[in-house]
This record gives sequence, structure tokens and C-alpha cells, in this order.
Amino acid sequence: STYHSLLGVVRRRPEVRAGLAGVRVWGVGGAPLPTPLAESFRTTMGRPLLDGYGLTELGNVALATPETPHGCGRPLPGVRLRVRRPDGSAAEPGELGGIEVRSPGLMAGYLREDGSLTPVDPDAWYPTADLGSVDADGTVRVVGRNQAVHRLGFTLYPESLERRAESCGRPVKVLAVEDQRRGSALHFVVADPAGEAPLVWRRRLAEHLAEYEQPNAVHVVDHFPLTANGKPDTRALRAQLGLELEPGEGPGPVRRPGAGH
Repeated sequence: STYHSLLGVVRRRPEVRAGLAGVRVWGVGGAPLPTPLAESFRTTMGRPLLDGYGLTELGNVALATPETPHGCGRPLPGVRLRVRRPDGSAAEPGELGGIEVRSPGLMAGYLREDGSLTPVDPDAWYPTADLGSVDADGTVRVVGRNQAVHRLGFTLYPESLERRAESCGRPVKVLAVEDQRRGSALHFVVADPAGEAPLVWRRRLAEHLAEYEQPNAVHVVDHFPLTANGKPDTRALRAQLGLELEPGEGPGPVRRPGAGH
């Protein structure tokens, strides 16, 4: 959200860019970096917006650099990362799957209510519950949470759909709602300050999605509500649109992977 706002200011006031010329590195984290934002930032600012991947439990995992600006870069020294299919077998290069990490930065364990510790095995692969891939050159690409939904016989990943849907030019959230007939109904929410009609956005989204991935409904909002740490607040967005909560999105904190910054 910060970088979308920054680009808006620079477009309206080009003279601002000169004052930012001394910035050596632009970095971002906390949620997957949409491709349209990355491309727009490079075009407008003349430098890449470098993405990073990390978790509270593991610390920094992978960071893009000016030399390797794609995706989230490669795993940091001493960190090992692998991608697994649902059946536990190794994913091919570029194939989406569940991300597992081994890192010297792994936490000691989970703190219990009484102050004691539930330790974790420092030598085990840590299942991050994130969805992503590793290219043949080792570049890590994180899509989002590994939360599959089932619709009309297909297994779909809402955050994977979001990444492709954002090729329409605006941020998109995909909210799954239980549907007895379909399994799940998919509500696509577009953040569009100009407020173009949902039908307009439905047509634009259709170009980037397979037939079985098309929205059941399209909503347009000025902007996404944000959590205290600046991430889109899915629970608040569901409440705003009057959509029921998915399991794990009820009241109370939900662990999310943070960027390693």
C-alpha cells in the first residue's frame, strides 16, 4: 500500500523523484509483491522493488538483491528451502507446492500459557504453510498461504489466483465462501479508487483466468482495509462485504508469514 501511494505521488508531482534519487535499495515484504506493482515501480522509479520472504518462526529466509531482483531472490546462506506436493513428493522447478525450510534461525519453540516452552526439532524441515515455487536457478517465488479450496471438482488456491488476477492492473483479493452446490464460491475484490463498475473488472479479470477459475462475484472497493502491520485485513474485508468467515478467520489473532525486514 505504501508503494502504491508513493507511485501515485510521483506521477502527480514528478519533481519529487529527484529527491528520492539517493535511495540505494527499495525493499518490500509482508505479503507477496504483485507483478504489476513491481513492473510499474521499475518503470517509474528506474530501480527494482526488491521482495523478501521470512517468518516470525524462522527469521529471514530469502531476499532479492539488485543482482537477483526477481521473485524473493535465493535462500540466504545457511538456509535450505524445498517445495513439496500435497502427497509429500518433491515439486519440479517452477511447480507450486508447500514451502518447507531448514534454518539456523529457527525459533526455540512455542511458549505455553504457563511460561514453559514446547520445543521444536532444530534439524527438522519446518512446514511454513505457504505456497510457492523454486525456479531452476534457485529463485524463490512465494504466492501466499497454502490454503486450497474446492470448486466444481477443481482444487484452487485463492492467493495464486490473486497473483494472476492482479495482471488486470489493480490489487485483487479472492475470498472463498462455502457453497453447498459448488463447494466454494469465489468473490474477487478489486481495489479501485476510480470505482469502475464490477462488470468492467469482470471482463478484465477474465483475460487472466481459466474458465474454471472465473469469479462467482466481483466487488469493487476504494482500498483494502489493513491490519496494524499494513497487510490487507481479510476479516475486515469480509465484514465490509457481508461475506461469511472461512475457518481460521474468526476472532482472534491468526499467524501470518511476515517479511524478513
